Amino acid sequence: MRAVALVGWKKSGKTTLAVALAEELARRGVRVGALKHSHHGFDSPGTDTARLGAVCPVVAGLSPRHTMVGWNEAKSPQDLFPLLGAEVVLVEGGKDWGWLPRILVVPGGGEDPMSLVAGRELGVFGPSSVAGLPATEDVAVVADWVLSRGFLLAGLDCEACGRASCAELAAAIVAGEAQPEDCVARQPRLRVACGGQELALGPFVERLVRSTLVGLMSELKGYVPGQPVRIEME
Repeated sequence: MRAVALVGWKKSGKTTLAVALAEELARRGVRVGALKHSHHGFDSPGTDTARLGAVCPVVAGLSPRHTMVGWNEAKSPQDLFPLLGAEVVLVEGGKDWGWLPRILVVPGGGEDPMSLVAGRELGVFGPSSVAGLPATEDVAVVADWVLSRGFLLAGLDCEACGRASCAELAAAIVAGEAQPEDCVARQPRLRVACGGQELALGPFVERLVRSTLVGLMSELKGYVPGQPVRIEME
């Protein structure tokens, strides 16, 4: 899965770019998912789902064309990515999520865009460059950036890659000094998938689960140490 965050100040055009970019990627045959980060919530007071949400920890909605699930608690983005079933995920917002590359959305004027630069930027969508980054107003060019350079790290800050945080690794990848495959949590010897999407395992969790499974399977007839093992659970 590839992903990229569209980052900019309020009313900078992030949603407009996200929609146009999703349309461009869909035209290229790419299955696109979107994730919007907001500090203000998503349900208006007084709606039916808001009333139900006041007493239910989870609310789901069904219509002839849509399905919706809302949790009354903060979820990790990594909890949601497997639900999207996408090849590319466009994240609107998420300025503080250091495990994603970014596109700066800078329409010109307004607040100083330099304060948004974090060293993980693939480029700028706007009329002029920021911090020497490539700039374009062509959505097709941004789509090329996403498909060629987008990536998704585990977001665990486990330090197994030798860096202090996922943000440091992401910056090194954008700079061409590392590869997404350097994320050790994304390259485990133990692989766990849910809904067809692999889940990121930190080294400690991987060792714990792996050693537990090996201990249990050593009691099973037919288990051969060192041979691949496949476990399916529904």
